[in-house]
Amino acid sequence: MAEGAGKRKVLIAVDGSEHGDRAFEWYLTNLYNKEDSVIVLHAFEIPPLPYSSGPFVFAYYEEWSEMVSDLRGQATEMMRKYEQRCKEKKMHYEMILVVGKPAGNVICKEAEKEKVELIVTGSRGLSKTRRTILGSVSDYIVHHTCCPVCIVPPVEN
Repeated sequence: MAEGAGKRKVLIAVDGSEHGDRAFEWYLTNLYNKEDSVIVLHAFEIPPLPYSSGPFVFAYYEEWSEMVSDLRGQATEMMRKYEQRCKEKKMHYEMILVVGKPAGNVICKEAEKEKVELIVTGSRGLSKTRRTILGSVSDYIVHHTCCPVCIVPPVEN
């Protein structure tokens, strides 16, 4: 899926939510340079296979396997939409779909592996208390990567 190479390497973390879409569009509107090489990354989690013993193990596996296939299909379809936008802009791009948890950790590892110069991600705009309880992918990225991070906040109502 790679399309050429550019001057600056930018990783855009997306998840199919309005926040990921907003980050992607913000990059295109405010930071995009035709020389950039863009990596669109989606990290998704596969649910663990339920533990069971006895005669129902195969039934659980079939159900789990179907669920994993559906998740991968949804992720692939979502990534196709971003890929279409990249093609429309004639961007140098690469689409990366990674299975892993937690998402922040996966994003940081991919950024390091790909030697990116900037990570762009969206924010849900959680309060400090909710962010502490629920965790924040963008907060994790800021504290665990060694490259600049652009966090696109939610639109104020």
